[in-house]
Order: sequence, then structure tokens, then C-alpha cells
Amino acid sequence: MNCFSPASKHFGNQPLVVFKERWRDKERRLRAKSGVGNLPGYRLLPVIVKTNDDLRQEEIAAQLLFLMNQILIEGEVQCWLRPYGILAMSPDSGLIEAIPDTVSMDVLRRSVPDYTTLRTFFENFFGPEGSSAFTKARDNFVKSLAPYCIVCYLLNLKDRHNGNILLDRKGHVMHIDFGFIFGISPGGNIGFESAPFKLTAEFVELMDGPHSALFHRFRECCVKTFMELRQHHYRLALLLEMISVGNEHLPCFAGDPGRIIDEMRKRFVPHIHDQAAIGHVNSLINQSIDNWTTSCYDKYQKCFVGVF
Repeated sequence: MNCFSPASKHFGNQPLVVFKERWRDKERRLRAKSGVGNLPGYRLLPVIVKTNDDLRQEEIAAQLLFLMNQILIEGEVQCWLRPYGILAMSPDSGLIEAIPDTVSMDVLRRSVPDYTTLRTFFENFFGPEGSSAFTKARDNFVKSLAPYCIVCYLLNLKDRHNGNILLDRKGHVMHIDFGFIFGISPGGNIGFESAPFKLTAEFVELMDGPHSALFHRFRECCVKTFMELRQHHYRLALLLEMISVGNEHLPCFAGDPGRIIDEMRKRFVPHIHDQAAIGHVNSLINQSIDNWTTSCYDKYQKCFVGVF
């Protein structure tokens, strides 16, 4: 769940806001009180029940994310993705697995007194720069940000405001809400978010700037993620082809599933050699760094929607 509460650490002269009870501690506490807590298969699962909302498109994205994660595990790529379950039970209802021990970037900005930057939050929450906890948390951030950037590009995922990006208590970042993928984007499909993925100045600052050793490691992780998925792009295309049968009417297919699937294939640039593909990934990163459409979209969300 996306929860924060006051704690003993301080942010300036005010109490720093931190995550509430760990999910595993909550599960242990409730299991002790449950009449079926003695069963070996007991598990406490956080679930969001959705009504008046069509989750079929989000379920498609979730299935692709599960397969991407499996490909990266099989290829022993040292990165971090957190797929989560989505079950569409009807055209207007379903279940979404909630991600425990996380908070959205929007809530983080609202909840931390005198929030300035993500880097400052990391220093106050995890420990000063150079400490083992800070180093580990920032490493987790890089290992998760990189694959999610590639996922956003391959799925053409839009509407990337701070309410749709989560941070967990270990420093990992993850994306949620796949309402705008493939053939659709917010604002009547005007396609304003032109960056391949969201890579804000705040994210780059946390990695010591675009010319740092840590940012170079981020680039390497993006390349390894892309190249591994590229090697198995036929599996992803096949899954999307199978899913599209009977779902051609969904907005993400824009009335032409064949074209949408072909466009996803093209984003893997299968027609060029590996060295050129590596250059392509670095070009995507360069295009995304503090892209003006990304920052303008965040400003729009803040002014007109109230998402910080």
C-alpha cells in the first residue's frame, strides 16, 4: 500500500515522513490473529477492487511485463522489475494487486515536509551520501529505473505523471497504470509526451549527473535490458498477437492490431546490427534526459490535475 507516517528521523527541523508498518510485519501480525493462520499456504495479499473501469487493456500490459521480466531473469540481466497481477473480471470491473511498501512520487512530494529533491530525500531517509544504506538504495534505483525506461519505450507507455511512478522502501522505482499504451495517449491522442521515456532532471541528479560513473552504469543497464529483450522480441510479439484476437476493439489497438504489433516490433530495431542497436539505446536516453515535453506535462498535471 502507498502509506507514510511520521518517524524519528528528521528532514531539516521537521519530522521526516517514512513508510508505515512493513507488509511482512503486518502479515505476521494478522496471521497470528487469523483462524486459518496455521495453514501452510497462508498469505496476505493486498488487492484493489475496481468498478466502472475497463482493466482489459491494463491486463494486456501486465502480461507483457511478466514475460519481459521472465526473459530478463532467464538472461541473467542484473536489473529489477516488479510485475503485478491484474484481473479483468468484466468490461467494467476487476482486481489489481496493490504493491506494498511503496509510495507514489506525488504522495512523497506532498508528505515530506520541505521536500526539495529526490536526492535530498534519499540522503535523509536512507543515510548520508557515502553510507552503505544510501549506496545500496541508489543502486536499487538505477537497477530499476533502467529496465522501466526500456519497458516504457517498448510499450509506448504515456501519461507518466508522478502519481503513476512508485518508490519502495529499498529505493526501487516502478511504473503503474497502463491506461495509455501502444496506439493511444492522453488529450485525445495528441501525442504530447514525445520523449521515449521519463528521465527527469531530478532522476539524473540522483545519479550524479549525465556524465557520472553512476549514470554510465544506468546506460549500461538500459543497453543490457534492451538487447536481451530484443533477442526475444518474437516472443513478445507472438504474445501480443494472441492477446489481440478478440480484443481488436480495445483502444490500445487503435482499430488496427496488425499495425500496432508491427510498430512494437520496429521499436526493437531488428533490422540493424548489435552495435547500431546499442547506439540506438543511447540515443533514446539522450532524447529523454530532462525532455521539455516531460517537464511541461508534469507542470500541467500539477496546475490542472493537482498531481505534484
